Amino acid sequence: MPHLAPMPWMNFMVILWLLLMIIMSNLWWFMNKPMKQINKNTLKSSLTSWKW
Repeated sequence: MPHLAPMPWMNFMVILWLLLMIIMSNLWWFMNKPMKQINKNTLKSSLTSWKW
């Protein structure tokens, strides 16, 4: 890995890091949610709302 990375590589790393943060926060939210509240309806609605 070079000491001074080119700009596109830096932008790619920043975007990747932000994506990782979003995924981790979503997983953390799912882990904190009580298991009784997670049924197929809420899971389906959340999956459809996540689609861009």
